[in-house]
Amino acid sequence: MYGRCLLFCGILCALFLGGCASLGDQYPEGLDESKKVAIFPVFVKQHKEAKLEVEDIAAEVFREMDLEVLSAKEVREVVDANAELQAPYERYTSLISILSFSDGRLSAPLGKALECDYFLLVFVNEWGYEKHGEDDYAVVQLGILLIDAHSGKVLLRDNVLEKRDWLLFRPELKDIAREMLEETLFDRAVVAR
Repeated sequence: MYGRCLLFCGILCALFLGGCASLGDQYPEGLDESKKVAIFPVFVKQHKEAKLEVEDIAAEVFREMDLEVLSAKEVREVVDANAELQAPYERYTSLISILSFSDGRLSAPLGKALECDYFLLVFVNEWGYEKHGEDDYAVVQLGILLIDAHSGKVLLRDNVLEKRDWLLFRPELKDIAREMLEETLFDRAVVAR
């Protein structure tokens, strides 16, 4: 029991300090539901199995918001079919993934070519199951960026972590990811329900 209490306090401290150390979460006033969102291919380093699941979940969540969606697969198809778009796309995604910088000079032509108004970029930082002593946990951590495609302005920047313990029934990681995306995009005033 003492170990669980210590673990819980440690997680709370890490989450609090992580939130304080960030550049600050940003939340938009609301998305225009008549606009279109392009879901960029999910960035993963270690957790390749999460890529397609998170891409599909993100598209489903935006469709539930009644927004028009360009899926990650469709984004890849448009970029692959247009040789002039490939270099700006690679530069833009490199800047985002390495420096967390959105360049409006690159995002505007990408938005025009993809015929969209917003970009959603998701980074899978943790995805799996852990055991600490006697306790089992499902762990999902996502970095989420929502960007105005025309200006390159970051409308939402969030890093969310869910570490859920379980006894009898192991939770599905994709269900946890869905809840995290819904909470981030719905409950934080991105789109009114």
